[in-house]
Amino acid sequence: MFSGFFPATLDAKFRVIIPSVFRDLMLEHYTNKVTLTKDLRDPVIVVWPQPVFQGLMDGFASAPKWDRGMAKAQSFYIGNAYRQEFDGNGRVFIPEPLRQHVALGRDVAVVGNIKNVQIWTADAWAAHERELKEQGEVEGMLDALRRYNLNY
Repeated sequence: MFSGFFPATLDAKFRVIIPSVFRDLMLEHYTNKVTLTKDLRDPVIVVWPQPVFQGLMDGFASAPKWDRGMAKAQSFYIGNAYRQEFDGNGRVFIPEPLRQHVALGRDVAVVGNIKNVQIWTADAWAAHERELKEQGEVEGMLDALRRYNLNY
């Protein structure tokens, strides 16, 4: 389970160091191979452990072909998927289409998200956090936690 926020930097060769706490979990439970994709909702790059992303692809393969929404989601995720692996220094290369998708600059936020890791621009992450703290958002999150019996 990936959790936590870590500031990081995109280097001149478009690589980001994935924090050791995340890499260690990936290596302990999976491999050093990951798949990077766009996110449907937020301006973020999602770093999936390869076996977890394979499970997502298997789900797409078994989904009904007539479901137009599923077909669109499949196109989005599979069409924007890039297989990578960590280099010897724990860095992962960010392909240009993904960098453009989020307008990735030098300063980034690497954030754990249970089954995957997200890469945000530092500014987008800060804005996201501010938005989450707004009163209406807090009440909505508390309602969702109660609906799923995750009492806080």
